[in-house]
Amino acid sequence: HESYHHTMAPSAVANEWLGYLTMDCLVNSRTTWQFWHHHVHHGHTLGEEPHQDRQRLFGPCVLVETANIVLTVLQYWWWDVVDVCRAPTPSKFAGIVIKYAIMLQLPLNALVGYVFSLAAMANYMALLTHAAACHAPTTDGVVRQLRTSVDIFPSSRLCVFVTGALNSHCVHHVFPALPRALHPAGAARLARLFPDEYRAVHDFSTLAALWVVRHETFTHVVEMKDLVRLANGRWLRQCGLDVASVALLVAVTAAMPATTLF
Repeated sequence: HESYHHTMAPSAVANEWLGYLTMDCLVNSRTTWQFWHHHVHHGHTLGEEPHQDRQRLFGPCVLVETANIVLTVLQYWWWDVVDVCRAPTPSKFAGIVIKYAIMLQLPLNALVGYVFSLAAMANYMALLTHAAACHAPTTDGVVRQLRTSVDIFPSSRLCVFVTGALNSHCVHHVFPALPRALHPAGAARLARLFPDEYRAVHDFSTLAALWVVRHETFTHVVEMKDLVRLANGRWLRQCGLDVASVALLVAVTAAMPATTLF
Protein backbone atom coordinates (compact mmCIF):
# COMPACT_ATOMS: atom_id res chain seq x y z
CA HIS A 1 0.00 0.00 0.00
CA GLU A 2 2.67 2.52 0.99
CA SER A 3 5.08 1.46 -1.72
CA TYR A 4 2.57 2.01 -4.50
CA HIS A 5 1.82 5.42 -3.04
CA HIS A 6 5.61 5.97 -3.28
CA THR A 7 5.89 6.77 0.44
CA MET A 8 7.78 3.70 1.68
CA ALA A 9 11.23 4.54 0.30
CA PRO A 10 12.88 7.72 -1.04
CA SER A 11 13.56 6.02 -4.38
CA ALA A 12 10.81 5.45 -6.96
CA VAL A 13 12.60 2.29 -8.14
CA ALA A 14 12.78 0.93 -4.57
CA ASN A 15 9.09 1.68 -4.04
CA GLU A 16 8.17 -0.18 -7.23
CA TRP A 17 10.21 -3.25 -6.27
CA LEU A 18 8.92 -3.28 -2.70
CA GLY A 19 5.37 -2.90 -4.00
CA TYR A 20 5.86 -5.76 -6.43
CA LEU A 21 7.24 -8.11 -3.79
CA THR A 22 4.67 -7.28 -1.10
CA MET A 23 1.59 -6.59 -3.24
CA ASP A 24 1.82 -8.40 -6.58
CA CYS A 25 3.45 -11.53 -5.13
CA LEU A 26 1.17 -11.74 -2.07
CA VAL A 27 -2.16 -9.93 -2.63
CA ASN A 28 -3.01 -8.66 -6.11
CA SER A 29 -1.34 -7.04 -9.10
CA ARG A 30 -0.20 -3.45 -9.41
CA THR A 31 -2.65 -2.82 -12.28
CA THR A 32 -5.62 -4.05 -10.27
CA TRP A 33 -4.51 -2.11 -7.20
CA GLN A 34 -3.90 1.10 -9.13
CA PHE A 35 -7.42 1.00 -10.54
CA TRP A 36 -9.46 -0.10 -7.51
CA HIS A 37 -7.46 1.71 -4.83
CA HIS A 38 -5.93 4.79 -6.44
CA HIS A 39 -8.64 5.55 -9.01
CA VAL A 40 -11.87 4.24 -7.42
CA HIS A 41 -11.19 4.31 -3.67
CA HIS A 42 -9.25 7.59 -3.52
CA GLY A 43 -11.13 9.25 -6.36
CA HIS A 44 -14.67 8.24 -5.32
CA THR A 45 -14.39 7.21 -1.66
CA LEU A 46 -17.38 5.05 -0.62
CA GLY A 47 -18.99 5.86 -3.95
CA GLU A 48 -21.32 3.64 -5.98
CA GLU A 49 -20.87 5.08 -9.48
CA PRO A 50 -19.33 4.51 -11.96
CA HIS A 51 -17.68 1.71 -9.94
CA GLN A 52 -18.58 0.63 -6.43
CA ASP A 53 -15.81 1.33 -3.93
CA ARG A 54 -15.62 -1.97 -2.06
CA GLN A 55 -12.77 -0.86 0.21
CA ARG A 56 -15.10 -0.33 3.17
CA LEU A 57 -16.96 -2.37 5.77
CA PHE A 58 -20.06 -4.21 4.56
CA GLY A 59 -22.48 -5.99 6.87
CA PRO A 60 -23.77 -6.02 10.42
CA CYS A 61 -20.99 -8.05 12.06
CA VAL A 62 -17.46 -9.46 11.74
CA LEU A 63 -18.66 -12.60 9.95
CA VAL A 64 -20.41 -10.71 7.13
CA GLU A 65 -17.59 -8.15 6.91
CA THR A 66 -15.09 -11.00 6.54
CA ALA A 67 -17.16 -12.66 3.83
CA ASN A 68 -17.44 -9.38 1.92
CA ILE A 69 -13.74 -8.54 2.02
CA VAL A 70 -12.92 -12.11 0.89
CA LEU A 71 -15.39 -11.61 -1.99
CA THR A 72 -13.66 -8.32 -2.83
CA VAL A 73 -10.22 -9.99 -2.92
CA LEU A 74 -11.60 -12.77 -5.14
CA GLN A 75 -12.91 -10.10 -7.52
CA TYR A 76 -9.46 -8.49 -7.56
CA TRP A 77 -7.85 -11.85 -8.31
CA TRP A 78 -10.21 -12.29 -11.25
CA TRP A 79 -9.18 -8.84 -12.49
CA ASP A 80 -5.54 -9.98 -12.21
CA VAL A 81 -6.24 -12.93 -14.51
CA VAL A 82 -8.21 -10.82 -17.00
CA ASP A 83 -5.45 -8.20 -17.05
CA VAL A 84 -2.62 -10.67 -17.62
CA CYS A 85 -4.60 -12.19 -20.50
CA ARG A 86 -5.27 -8.80 -22.09
CA ALA A 87 -1.84 -7.27 -21.55
CA PRO A 88 0.59 -10.03 -20.60
CA THR A 89 4.01 -9.22 -19.19
CA PRO A 90 6.56 -11.49 -17.47
CA SER A 91 6.26 -9.57 -14.18
CA LYS A 92 2.45 -9.90 -14.06
CA PHE A 93 2.60 -13.60 -14.82
CA ALA A 94 5.39 -14.18 -12.28
CA GLY A 95 3.48 -12.30 -9.56
CA ILE A 96 0.39 -14.48 -10.03
CA VAL A 97 2.42 -17.69 -10.10
CA ILE A 98 4.41 -16.78 -6.98
CA LYS A 99 1.26 -15.77 -5.07
CA TYR A 100 -0.64 -18.97 -5.75
CA ALA A 101 2.46 -21.14 -5.31
CA ILE A 102 2.97 -19.73 -1.81
CA MET A 103 -0.68 -20.13 -0.82
CA LEU A 104 -1.14 -23.60 -2.23
CA GLN A 105 1.86 -24.89 -0.29
CA LEU A 106 0.09 -24.07 2.96
CA PRO A 107 -1.95 -26.75 4.76
CA LEU A 108 -5.67 -26.13 4.31
CA ASN A 109 -6.18 -24.99 7.92
CA ALA A 110 -3.26 -22.55 7.60
CA LEU A 111 -4.60 -21.28 4.26
CA VAL A 112 -8.05 -20.60 5.74
CA GLY A 113 -6.45 -18.96 8.77
CA TYR A 114 -4.29 -16.82 6.47
CA VAL A 115 -7.32 -15.66 4.50
CA PHE A 116 -9.28 -14.80 7.66
CA SER A 117 -6.27 -12.99 9.17
CA LEU A 118 -5.71 -10.98 5.99
CA ALA A 119 -9.41 -10.06 5.99
CA ALA A 120 -9.27 -8.95 9.64
CA MET A 121 -6.20 -6.79 9.06
CA ALA A 122 -7.73 -5.16 5.98
CA ASN A 123 -11.06 -4.55 7.70
CA TYR A 124 -9.98 -3.33 11.11
CA MET A 125 -6.55 -1.78 10.56
CA ALA A 126 -7.64 0.07 7.43
CA LEU A 127 -11.34 0.05 6.55
CA LEU A 128 -12.57 0.84 10.07
CA THR A 129 -11.23 4.33 9.34
CA HIS A 130 -14.09 4.77 6.85
CA ALA A 131 -16.75 3.89 9.44
CA ALA A 132 -19.67 6.14 10.39
CA ALA A 133 -19.29 8.11 7.18
CA CYS A 134 -21.11 11.37 6.56
CA HIS A 135 -22.59 11.83 3.08
CA ALA A 136 -23.75 15.42 3.48
CA PRO A 137 -23.38 17.04 0.03
CA THR A 138 -20.30 19.19 -0.58
CA THR A 139 -18.37 20.42 -3.61
CA ASP A 140 -15.13 20.65 -1.61
CA GLY A 141 -12.98 17.59 -2.34
CA VAL A 142 -11.02 17.88 0.90
CA VAL A 143 -14.18 18.16 3.02
CA ARG A 144 -15.65 15.13 1.22
CA GLN A 145 -12.58 13.08 2.16
CA LEU A 146 -12.74 14.26 5.78
CA ARG A 147 -16.42 13.33 6.04
CA THR A 148 -15.81 9.79 4.81
CA SER A 149 -12.61 9.06 6.75
CA VAL A 150 -11.43 8.97 10.36
CA ASP A 151 -8.01 9.30 12.01
CA ILE A 152 -7.54 6.91 14.94
CA PHE A 153 -4.96 8.07 17.50
CA PRO A 154 -3.21 10.15 14.82
CA SER A 155 -0.63 11.62 17.22
CA SER A 156 0.52 8.18 18.38
CA ARG A 157 3.70 7.21 16.56
CA LEU A 158 3.31 3.68 17.90
CA CYS A 159 -0.14 3.40 16.31
CA VAL A 160 1.21 4.83 13.04
CA PHE A 161 4.03 2.25 13.09
CA VAL A 162 1.88 -0.77 14.01
CA THR A 163 -0.79 -0.06 11.39
CA GLY A 164 1.56 1.15 8.68
CA ALA A 165 -0.06 4.59 8.98
CA LEU A 166 -3.44 3.13 8.01
CA ASN A 167 -4.86 4.58 11.24
CA SER A 168 -4.61 8.10 9.76
CA HIS A 169 -6.98 7.92 6.83
CA CYS A 170 -8.07 11.57 6.84
CA VAL A 171 -4.41 12.47 6.46
CA HIS A 172 -3.78 9.73 3.92
CA HIS A 173 -6.74 10.68 1.70
CA VAL A 174 -5.96 14.40 1.77
CA PHE A 175 -2.17 13.92 1.47
CA PRO A 176 -1.78 10.49 -0.22
CA ALA A 177 1.93 11.03 -0.97
CA LEU A 178 2.82 12.01 2.61
CA PRO A 179 5.30 9.60 4.29
CA ARG A 180 4.09 7.95 7.49
CA ALA A 181 6.63 9.83 9.66
CA LEU A 182 4.82 13.07 8.78
CA HIS A 183 1.29 11.82 9.43
CA PRO A 184 1.05 13.25 12.98
CA ALA A 185 2.04 16.67 11.60
CA GLY A 186 -0.49 16.27 8.79
CA ALA A 187 -3.21 15.44 11.33
CA ALA A 188 -2.37 18.53 13.36
CA ARG A 189 -2.62 20.68 10.24
CA LEU A 190 -6.02 19.26 9.25
CA ALA A 191 -7.33 19.80 12.79
CA ARG A 192 -6.21 23.41 12.60
CA LEU A 193 -7.51 24.13 9.09
CA PHE A 194 -10.80 22.19 9.33
CA PRO A 195 -11.81 22.24 13.02
CA ASP A 196 -15.49 21.53 12.23
CA GLU A 197 -14.89 18.75 9.67
CA TYR A 198 -11.77 16.88 10.76
CA ARG A 199 -12.74 13.61 12.48
CA ALA A 200 -10.33 11.90 14.87
CA VAL A 201 -10.46 9.36 17.70
CA HIS A 202 -8.30 10.28 20.69
CA ASP A 203 -9.62 7.97 23.42
CA PHE A 204 -10.77 4.36 23.80
CA SER A 205 -14.38 5.20 24.64
CA THR A 206 -14.79 6.95 21.29
CA LEU A 207 -12.98 4.10 19.53
CA ALA A 208 -15.37 1.58 21.12
CA ALA A 209 -18.35 3.71 20.08
CA LEU A 210 -17.00 3.92 16.52
CA TRP A 211 -16.82 0.13 16.52
CA VAL A 212 -20.45 -0.19 17.62
CA VAL A 213 -21.83 2.29 15.04
CA ARG A 214 -19.34 1.43 12.29
CA HIS A 215 -22.09 0.38 9.87
CA GLU A 216 -24.06 3.62 10.19
CA THR A 217 -23.96 6.33 7.54
CA PHE A 218 -25.19 9.86 8.11
CA THR A 219 -26.68 12.53 5.88
CA HIS A 220 -25.60 15.27 8.27
CA VAL A 221 -22.29 16.11 9.92
CA VAL A 222 -21.75 14.06 13.09
CA GLU A 223 -18.99 14.99 15.49
CA MET A 224 -16.89 12.23 16.99
CA LYS A 225 -17.93 13.21 20.50
CA ASP A 226 -21.52 12.29 19.59
CA LEU A 227 -20.66 8.68 18.76
CA VAL A 228 -20.69 7.57 22.41
CA ARG A 229 -24.27 8.83 22.74
CA LEU A 230 -25.29 7.19 19.44
CA ALA A 231 -23.81 3.87 20.59
CA ASN A 232 -25.83 3.78 23.81
CA GLY A 233 -28.08 0.74 24.03
CA ARG A 234 -26.38 -1.02 21.14
CA TRP A 235 -23.22 -2.36 22.81
CA LEU A 236 -24.54 -5.75 23.91
CA ARG A 237 -26.09 -6.71 20.57
CA GLN A 238 -23.10 -5.60 18.49
CA CYS A 239 -20.51 -7.20 20.75
CA GLY A 240 -22.58 -10.40 20.89
CA LEU A 241 -22.73 -10.61 17.10
CA ASP A 242 -19.00 -9.94 16.77
CA VAL A 243 -17.92 -12.42 19.45
CA ALA A 244 -20.13 -15.09 17.87
CA SER A 245 -18.62 -14.24 14.46
CA VAL A 246 -15.06 -14.64 15.70
CA ALA A 247 -15.95 -17.92 17.42
CA LEU A 248 -17.43 -19.25 14.18
CA LEU A 249 -14.38 -18.21 12.13
CA VAL A 250 -12.07 -19.88 14.64
CA ALA A 251 -14.20 -23.04 14.58
CA VAL A 252 -14.14 -23.16 10.76
CA THR A 253 -10.35 -22.76 10.76
CA ALA A 254 -9.91 -25.44 13.44
CA ALA A 255 -12.17 -27.84 11.52
CA MET A 256 -10.03 -27.64 8.38
CA PRO A 257 -7.65 -30.57 7.90
CA ALA A 258 -3.90 -30.00 8.00
CA THR A 259 -3.43 -31.25 4.46
CA THR A 260 -2.21 -29.44 1.38
CA LEU A 261 -4.36 -29.13 -1.73
CA PHE A 262 -1.55 -30.25 -4.06
